[in-house]
Amino acid sequence: MNDKLINRDIDEDGTVDACDLDSDNDGVLDSEEDTNANSEFLDDEGDSLPLGDGVSNTFDLDSDNDTVLDLMEGRPLSQAEINVLDSDHNGVFDEMLSYGLNGFLDLLETTPDSGVLRPELLALRNTDGDDRPDMLDTLSDGNTFDMYLVGNDGLDIDGGGFLSVINDPDRDGVQIQVDHDPAKRGSPASPYSPHSS
Repeated sequence: MNDKLINRDIDEDGTVDACDLDSDNDGVLDSEEDTNANSEFLDDEGDSLPLGDGVSNTFDLDSDNDTVLDLMEGRPLSQAEINVLDSDHNGVFDEMLSYGLNGFLDLLETTPDSGVLRPELLALRNTDGDDRPDMLDTLSDGNTFDMYLVGNDGLDIDGGGFLSVINDPDRDGVQIQVDHDPAKRGSPASPYSPHSS
């Protein structure tokens, strides 16, 4: 058993969080979001802030608070694939797709419910090849902050490449400065990763 709740289904895909391989439906496995590798999920925060934003990576749609959502910079999906899987670009795979019993999007697996990623999707996107995947790296190419590359440099108050003012009414990890629907999980019309094609 893990520390995820048995009576909660945060992504509303029909699989309770405790049994869901991808509790927030952003394409990044909960096991990959367990950054301290202790098999617990509520104590991991990838945010660049010293104290984080209070939402663990497992449920956080923007784990590093760089205004580029994890779905956009997690798995090495093309823009065309994202358009099919997340048609409103809210950082959560579309509800009408099939997730099976393991809570993971079937289209990302070798076969439905296998829990095995397609070979071309095994590694998380890591543009600069350092020790942090893009979803946890505010400087994914090693040169320019991701939030600057998507036009959100004016929101960087501290000059660190992330949102430092925390205001997240729906507790989805997307701060209100860039959350186009602060009453519901996800932020429609969010930008692609600046390093996707």
